[in-house]
Amino acid sequence: MAISQDKLADITAMMDPEREKVIYLRIARRAAIDGLADLSAFASARAEQGRDGIHNEDDPRGAALFQPFHGDSSTMTGCAPS
Repeated sequence: MAISQDKLADITAMMDPEREKVIYLRIARRAAIDGLADLSAFASARAEQGRDGIHNEDDPRGAALFQPFHGDSSTMTGCAPS
């Protein structure tokens, strides 16, 4: 069952700001792992944007997700095979 980005935003808007950010970071991570670039970009942008447009740039939890990945899997070393 898929959920639209609008519905997801409606649901997370009912959460406190910290919980909303954590949920978006989890969604962004999982979407990136699953190759869902659009969903990952949406969720990481929402986590970075924060509630009411207050940016969360100083929070290290999202630093990797807020920066686009430049490279390919051949540049990654020490990763377990999938």
